[in-house]
Amino acid sequence: MQDVTAVEWQPASGLENGHLRFAVRHSPTKAPAKYDPNSVELWGFKKDTLMALVAAAVQARLPHPAAPVENPRELDAVQPVPASPPAEDDHDALLRRLRELGDLHRSGVLTDEEFTLAKQAVLRRM
Repeated sequence: MQDVTAVEWQPASGLENGHLRFAVRHSPTKAPAKYDPNSVELWGFKKDTLMALVAAAVQARLPHPAAPVENPRELDAVQPVPASPPAEDDHDALLRRLRELGDLHRSGVLTDEEFTLAKQAVLRRM
């Protein structure tokens, strides 16, 4: 998912097949969809709705084109780890934050990877 930069969905129309193409970083192609390894060719109209949902789900996970590019490894290196043990109030806040993250993950707001990274960041503060 990290290498996907864009999604192109072309529904089938008339006698023409549609396609779902993923633009992948470091692998640009001008080949037709049926020869592109990063695309799915759609035959018929039954798969169009499902592929539109797949395209929308992937597009929703992509960063905004105007957003600054951040390297997650650099962010982890910049954040200092507190030297003192957390107070009792901090412990309750930590549990509350973990519970909130779990709720977001169960409701589908956070992916497995996002949930794991957020949980590690919260536990690192301990």
